[in-house]
Amino acid sequence: MQWRHVSTAKRAFSTSSRPVRATKFVDAFLRETKEPIWRVVTALNTPRSLDLPAALARHGVSVEQLRQWRPIAYESNISSAVDLMQRKGLAVARMPSWLVVYLVAFKVRTLENATPTALDLAYTHLPSAPSSVQGPLLILTLLSLARFNLLLPMRRVVDSFLTTNLHHPALCFNLLLQALACTPTRSVDTANAVVAVLKRMDARQLKLTHATYDALLNDRFVTLQLTKYLRERMTREGTVPTAEHLEAYLRVFAKHGLIHKAEDYHQAIHARHRTPVSSESQNAAQDPLHRANTLFLAAQDDRASAFNFLRALLEPSQSSVPAKVKSAKTTYTPAPHNVDAYTYTAALSLAARDHTLPSPALLALFNRLSPSPSTSLTSPIAPTTATHTVLIRGLLARKDFALALGAWERFRKSGLRIDREALSAGVQVLTRAGLPHRAWALLEEVAGPASPPASPSPSPSLSPSPSRSSSKKETQTVPALRRPLEITTVTINDFLVALNRIGRPDVVFAVWDGMRAMYGVQPDARTLSLVLQAARVGWRMDGESWRGAVVRLGFEFRAGRTRGVDAGADVGEGPDPEGTRRGDLALDTRAAHVHRLTALLGAPHLPAPHAYRPGLWHGTLPPTHALRLFQQALFGSARDPRRLVSVQEPARALERSVWGAPEGEGGGAGGGVAQLAREAQEDEEGGSREWEWVEESWVGGLVAPASRCRCHEEGRTRGYRYLDRGGVLEVVRPAPPGYRADERELLPLYPAFVSYGADEGGGAGTGVDA
Repeated sequence: MQWRHVSTAKRAFSTSSRPVRATKFVDAFLRETKEPIWRVVTALNTPRSLDLPAALARHGVSVEQLRQWRPIAYESNISSAVDLMQRKGLAVARMPSWLVVYLVAFKVRTLENATPTALDLAYTHLPSAPSSVQGPLLILTLLSLARFNLLLPMRRVVDSFLTTNLHHPALCFNLLLQALACTPTRSVDTANAVVAVLKRMDARQLKLTHATYDALLNDRFVTLQLTKYLRERMTREGTVPTAEHLEAYLRVFAKHGLIHKAEDYHQAIHARHRTPVSSESQNAAQDPLHRANTLFLAAQDDRASAFNFLRALLEPSQSSVPAKVKSAKTTYTPAPHNVDAYTYTAALSLAARDHTLPSPALLALFNRLSPSPSTSLTSPIAPTTATHTVLIRGLLARKDFALALGAWERFRKSGLRIDREALSAGVQVLTRAGLPHRAWALLEEVAGPASPPASPSPSPSLSPSPSRSSSKKETQTVPALRRPLEITTVTINDFLVALNRIGRPDVVFAVWDGMRAMYGVQPDARTLSLVLQAARVGWRMDGESWRGAVVRLGFEFRAGRTRGVDAGADVGEGPDPEGTRRGDLALDTRAAHVHRLTALLGAPHLPAPHAYRPGLWHGTLPPTHALRLFQQALFGSARDPRRLVSVQEPARALERSVWGAPEGEGGGAGGGVAQLAREAQEDEEGGSREWEWVEESWVGGLVAPASRCRCHEEGRTRGYRYLDRGGVLEVVRPAPPGYRADERELLPLYPAFVSYGADEGGGAGTGVDA
């Protein structure tokens, strides 16, 4: 039996909008299975559907049941539906299958709806669901998770699917692969899941459909290994590749620079389409020959080959492709190529990747974007958004930030619409040019919430002057009623990379805290790596400044105070433009995070951003909080985190090194960190705690002002004893050489960062008289 599937080749990134793909998946289940439950789900999703009563009756749903469950089904999202059930005292386990499938498919709006609500609801209902519904329910659950790139729960769903009995295995396996292709970012877990599903299909002798090949091959993050596997599988199954498949193979091999394999598919496309689209009004992007030439142009391994190939396309009398890429299998006479901005963009991209080409030469290539005199084209070719983006990224790769900034300003004046790639490039170039406050304003302008104009006004200017960079004027660069651009984790990661490279770890921490509330973006493994890198950058920067040393020494005495990155610098009292007071900045709201970032960076109209100020992060030192984040990610990745946490450690370290800093590096004001092993014991008589040093360590300089007191000499020859007395750490130790034995110091309680002067007189900066 011949049947079709859902094509998911053109994927959108994760969004909180209505799940459009779920409609196509439900339609596929209805078309192929003819089961009444899918007609019910389709009718529920259709406003004022006249088919709902008949579909419910066909599925055996009475009017009383519909009246009972209708308020649940018509809630705005799945979380509110489950909350309403709990308020009414309805058991989740008693929900009918048609309602569970409908909620999972069409009522997942946000990440919180996807997990834990939709995931828990699906697994709660799975044991009681009919066997014909179990596989489709897992597929729809996976689709909801894939929209938000929730890799860990996706792994669980795939494992459950592979052990589920399926009534229509070929249909379900193909739709599962199409759902996996909907993840918005590159992921090793997703690629492994696809391979596992494909191997299981091999074992069951199930074939892939054309739509599944389309979904996997047109995935922008498809790997070269998976592409080769799909090509071999297509040959083994006897599937005749379509023109779209050939173009997808050409795209992947061209992207990875495999010129010979790309040439094979380039030749195949030309052999299948010997005559180009002849309509003069036909868009060149719709011509398969044109697209093939552009893709093959990007596969050239150097700019000379690329421009030789481009020159050959402009000369119809050329009997073959240039000698550099000449094929021994066949020759052909290429039809006149409709050279446009897309072709030139491909050539410019290759030149931008050639780092032997200096920045002025790359800029000159961009400026000469015009047709050859030998062509029939009479008007110049206008650069597209992609062309500008290629130029900006090429200049960024050459670390020519001044020229890159000029190229960005030129793009903004062109009035072209900003897409995700252009936004990412713009954020990077503004940040690397020392203008992170303008990069932050750009994110807000393009991806922030849209607000309607206060009063009718002429069309805003699309060509802002560089001197007019205030936030109020920059918001006029796009229409006021625009739709916010849905950014992804990739854009945020690019911003964090640039912030780390200019030494702004405080902004990295603030973006990490607010990326979900402000843009609905979830971090991935690379985001966490960048935050850990920012913690190290901040630790090094703080160790090189007096302000950083003060923050380190006094953070336990300033607990509860808001300063630095813990609240976005000293922002003063009173409401901000969005009505959020300083005391409300702890709230995880968009207004609070906007206030915090604005206070850290400054307004976009300022000529320079606010300088970096060391501070705390969530009430503690940034490396400590970053370590906590890493531990959460580590334990959260386990299949059973509670079991992992309960494991008794087989060994325990006797020495503790603070952030791996060796002696003389990364310490306090004196430049050292004492390596401690804290063995806390309760003194039964005095109720004091004791710490024992297991190794004698003298590191240069005291890290805190010392107050001297006199006490009796203790006959200890090695090691030190600490007594916590009322918030003050009393240090009882043997006297070092040259140090008077009848003097002892009382240091502030700061056990993680303690060091002592070894030189006579207490070392530099100790404040202790010898």
